[in-house]
Amino acid sequence: VFLFIACFLIGVIGAATLAYEMGYVGPKAENPQSLEGYVHRARAAMHAGRWEAPPGDNVRDLTTEGLSKYPRDPRLIQIRSESTSQIVKDAIGQKYLGHMDQAEHLATLAHQLDPTDATAERLAAEYAAEVDAAADAGVAAFDAGAATTTHPPTAPTVSTHATEVAPANGARSTIEL
Repeated sequence: VFLFIACFLIGVIGAATLAYEMGYVGPKAENPQSLEGYVHRARAAMHAGRWEAPPGDNVRDLTTEGLSKYPRDPRLIQIRSESTSQIVKDAIGQKYLGHMDQAEHLATLAHQLDPTDATAERLAAEYAAEVDAAADAGVAAFDAGAATTTHPPTAPTVSTHATEVAPANGARSTIEL
């Protein structure tokens, strides 16, 4: 009986160890270079809002690298699509906060992540045009400001004493100021 129980326990422990090593039991240690590793890390970066920083551990870098190794993987494409939707919302929020440079940057990033997203494409073009127009207006305002500050208007000088004026007919008159 003792020998039977000992063999049974050794067999169970051996099978459990083998199942654990093969990943059938317990937490899976994912290879970061595997498809599952890219999906897991990209999803974590998306939930943390790491769109493009830090380098190598953000949605853009992870999905780009993952799609280069596993083209057209629907999970990586879905992560990019979901990220694009969130970035578009962030870009609109930045615009209404008055941060047009940041809004334009986010819209461009959203368009890079999902070039098929019509909203991201339209916002990127619209915000780029607004930033360019604002930059052109800023340069024009700067040029106009530089022109007025370079040559300040001079106030007319007024004399408070009597001045004699001699008209062409030879008569004299006095003007009081």
